[in-house]
Amino acid sequence: FLPLLVALTDRQQPKLHWLGVSFGLTGELHKFWARQGFLPLYCRQTINETTGEHSMIMLKQLKSQYSSNENNWLDEFFKDFQRRFYQLLGFSFRELPVALALSVLNPAIINRQTSASEGKVSAAALPDETVISPWDLKRLESYSKNLVDWHVITDLVPVLARTREQGILTLLTDNV
Repeated sequence: FLPLLVALTDRQQPKLHWLGVSFGLTGELHKFWARQGFLPLYCRQTINETTGEHSMIMLKQLKSQYSSNENNWLDEFFKDFQRRFYQLLGFSFRELPVALALSVLNPAIINRQTSASEGKVSAAALPDETVISPWDLKRLESYSKNLVDWHVITDLVPVLARTREQGILTLLTDNV
């Protein structure tokens, strides 16, 4: 039992295994935390009434003498989050901008974006080297905002369906 008011110099340093952060999901905040090595584990399906944003929780596993690198539990939780988030894109998260949704699914793409302040993406590549053009991404974004009919993106459905089996899209930029 430790008393609440003890000088930090009189306490032993705690053994930390992870750090966490919670925030209202915006492109800039997600980009900041993902660049620090944090992975998303939870995104609230309903929008916060006060902020108008989805609440997101991200964690970062700390490497120390107390945690083994072989037991990478965070990756397993992240894979589960990816699967669930992906399945909810057509429902709870359909209002998210396409670039933000893709970066939540694959935070590694954030470090390759050249136009960070605008979050512009020049193309997307599937694991099988199939490229989705900027025009394709624009069509997807328009469809996600109910601005165009589903016929406009019908050609992309088989391509995107393959991502479910082969992995997540990787965004490409002009200056990779």
